[in-house]
Amino acid sequence: MTSGDGVTDQEGRAPLLEPREPIPPVIADAAGLASAISDLKAGTGPVAVDAERASGYRYGQRAYLVQFRREGTGTVLVDPVGCPDLSGLDAALADTETVLHAASQDLPCLAEVGYRPKQIFDTELAGRLLGYPRVGLATLVEEILGVRMEKGHSAADWSTRPLPDAWLRYAALDVEVLVDLRDVLARQLDEAGKREWAAQEFAAAVAAGPPRVRQDPWRRTSGIHRIRSRRSLAAVRELWQERDDIARRLDLSPGRVLPDAAIIEAARTWPATPAALNAIPGFSGRNARHRTATWLRALDRARHADEETLPETSAPGDGPPPASRWAERDPAAARRLDAARTVVAAIADEHNLPSENLLQPDAVRRLSWSPPAEPTAESIRGELASYGARPWQTELTATPLARALRRLRDKGEA
Repeated sequence: MTSGDGVTDQEGRAPLLEPREPIPPVIADAAGLASAISDLKAGTGPVAVDAERASGYRYGQRAYLVQFRREGTGTVLVDPVGCPDLSGLDAALADTETVLHAASQDLPCLAEVGYRPKQIFDTELAGRLLGYPRVGLATLVEEILGVRMEKGHSAADWSTRPLPDAWLRYAALDVEVLVDLRDVLARQLDEAGKREWAAQEFAAAVAAGPPRVRQDPWRRTSGIHRIRSRRSLAAVRELWQERDDIARRLDLSPGRVLPDAAIIEAARTWPATPAALNAIPGFSGRNARHRTATWLRALDRARHADEETLPETSAPGDGPPPASRWAERDPAAARRLDAARTVVAAIADEHNLPSENLLQPDAVRRLSWSPPAEPTAESIRGELASYGARPWQTELTATPLARALRRLRDKGEA
């Protein structure tokens, strides 16, 4: 690989400034895509894949550039705006392992354009299972391969056309050493006896499908904890929904239409005139100021809404309440949660991985809030599996968790 002028840092790490081959032209038509499919199919070994989005600039999480790299083919850059259907490429690589970093971020937008790998290797997740404290791509590449990567354009507006050469270089470098990183991590997983754990995690990521649509997504407005009354929550809801409709029509990130902070302040202060509304920072921004009447109508709907239509102060859900309220609402459940967390943390520490990768916090909360009537290893294993835990996770945790819950029960504390 080429590393620019060959200058290393004080620790001897070479900077990765240029790809091995010249940056290829971006493929944006059917003929170019057909050629790329043929080239990638003829390659050997795993295929490295990455996708660039325009988070913070555009509505949604669609891909605006997809990068592929395979031995014998080199790097391929595809514009999914000009080539919105990659199902042919998906079919050509159906039996090929796809190497991604943070697969849960890229798989949904890749699926939108027809690329749905059946076998993956997630270098970020592998790093977590191996206990690396920081698992960003550049950090892992630097620590494991001894190469420093450029980090400058990850938050760029990838919907820009044409894409600047510097951005394309960055995009090509993102897949340059991904397979090399995969090979070292795979060997380390084997040495640590964690290869089967990783295989189960990778299979779960592939099977996860698109992200679940959140109920009441407006409740995720930053700063909503400052809103106390149901009517003010209705104001947040009305403004959020209005903003979301506008953002979708304009294909803009909602925050570029109206910041969350402006929504919260309006719901707290109830401005009733254009002057009062525009005095709130955010409402005078370029995409918000000529919609003053729209925002005021949204506030007016909340102001005059019938009481029975107002949202509840707590979000509806099918899970337990926030853990911070357990000590007051159900002290026994709070004790179970403390015991379960202690068990999970100890096992995670023993196996050198984060607690949340050993067992999802939501699964621990659900089990603690509503445990089986008889907490045996088998019943705990079934409960955890119903919450999405993988076999390797239940094998490590079911028996110790059952033992801890029985101990609390026998002491009369659960």
